[in-house]
Amino acid sequence: MKLPIQLGLAGLLSGAALAQTKPDVTEILGKLSETYKAAQQYEIVADRVEKDPATGESEGAHMLIAVRLPDRYRIERAAIAEGSGGKDSKGINIVVLDGAAIWFYDSDLNQYTSAPAASIGKDLPDELKTNGVDDSAMSRFRSARDSAAKARFLREEEVQVGGARIACFVLSVPEGEAEYTWWIDRKSNHVVREDDSTSMTIFTTVKLGEALPENLFKFNAPAGASKSGPGRR
Repeated sequence: MKLPIQLGLAGLLSGAALAQTKPDVTEILGKLSETYKAAQQYEIVADRVEKDPATGESEGAHMLIAVRLPDRYRIERAAIAEGSGGKDSKGINIVVLDGAAIWFYDSDLNQYTSAPAASIGKDLPDELKTNGVDDSAMSRFRSARDSAAKARFLREEEVQVGGARIACFVLSVPEGEAEYTWWIDRKSNHVVREDDSTSMTIFTTVKLGEALPENLFKFNAPAGASKSGPGRR
């Protein structure tokens, strides 16, 4: 009669051990916050698919955001035709702040224009300031620790990013009125995938705190592009 009792105790102890090894959400999000807060310059490349809830139609985009605080950034966005495997891009828009001037390029028109950096917040909206771009890209990751009390651990899972499979913690994280599902790289503490109610984003490149080349923050007009607006030449 002792054997069944011993097996029962072993099962209970085993279950307790498994419960104890469940990853701690506060610790995971704390490490993530610190990793993103430490980055004063970074480059993020992502592929995003967004679904229109009304029509059910999907739209893809390839995006790059590079920031060097306090006064430089580059944003690129290219629409991706559905089913093209990311190869058929169109509607490329580029915004570059090089410290002295801000540049805009529209591939549909094959035209670019520029304005002094000092005009941001005056003739141009505040959102184009470096801290505005930085806040939009990074604030939810830097403040992730604050959401720990309401966040939920979902599972551990490998996700395909580029040609690699990355072991991740998968968490549900509330942020204001939105709720995100994050796949967090267990080694780097980077978010490599982010889903919300209407979109899925795969972060194919996440460079945080790494030295970035100066030419990333320089605008070079594409071949054949013409300058438009004031100061055209």
